[in-house]
Amino acid sequence: MAEEEYEPDLLDNQIAGAYPTNNVNLEYPEYRQNEVRYWLNFSARRYSNRRAEKAGGGRKGKLVNITLPMPTNMNSTSNVNYEIDQSNETPFIEVIQSSLDQLMAGNVLGAAKRAIGGILDPLSESIIDLTVGGNLGRVSMDTGESLFQSANPRTFNFSFALIARNASESTKIGRIAKAFEAYALPFPATSLAGNISANAMIHPPLWSWSPYVTTPTGFGFVQTKEQKPNLEFWTSSPQTSVLTQVSVDKTPLNTISGSGSDAPIATIITLQYLELEPNMNVNGKIRSRSAITSKAGQSIDASGLFG
Repeated sequence: MAEEEYEPDLLDNQIAGAYPTNNVNLEYPEYRQNEVRYWLNFSARRYSNRRAEKAGGGRKGKLVNITLPMPTNMNSTSNVNYEIDQSNETPFIEVIQSSLDQLMAGNVLGAAKRAIGGILDPLSESIIDLTVGGNLGRVSMDTGESLFQSANPRTFNFSFALIARNASESTKIGRIAKAFEAYALPFPATSLAGNISANAMIHPPLWSWSPYVTTPTGFGFVQTKEQKPNLEFWTSSPQTSVLTQVSVDKTPLNTISGSGSDAPIATIITLQYLELEPNMNVNGKIRSRSAITSKAGQSIDASGLFG
């Protein structure tokens, strides 16, 4: 296949422009797509502080849509923070609960003893502590407990090794790398007169991604893309995220290798995403804070546990 000359076009202007046009679609590879079964589709949308829009990946209308074969190197990391502090248990409730357990078991005498003991024991121990407790070596009970503080948003890492088969494909890889770098950044803000602001900028896009499988229905490019339930296990139910790190290695072969379009032949793109918000467990399903609180007042759907 003859190599094509590279000329900047509208697609490049959309990616590099300060005010990108919606729905920039980029896909790799161009050829022999029916040999790829597992795919990841990345989408960037404009930021919104509305709960329902944050949960849905941002404002309506995609800025850029990038489809790549699922990489051989991807992982997610969860961190939950705990702090040693005094236990929040309540001794009085413990006594009452123990007495009720005895009573429900038909042991009326045991329930009475437990209730009386729960009142008298602390009093007698206070007397001991005030008199001979120190001489006996008595010290306060260690009531430390690992108490929940926060659940950090998860991080997701991907590394894509993209090899061009011709000049056209090397150009497309270059556009994909540029798109990830550009859409990790904020946009200029404007005044009411439409002028670029010197005092504000627009939040970087929000990202989401989802897995697909392709089922060839013929030769060449003829295929169907499908989402299947078990594909969730590849991505761990990612919630709306921001793109925090983009690394583009244009010389992974340790040599300067350019195509007829003067674009790199081989490129490794490494991405790190950080979820926008902490998550919660809703009947075995991971959901962001906004996804849950946007439905505040509704009952929790208990169906599909661990589905």
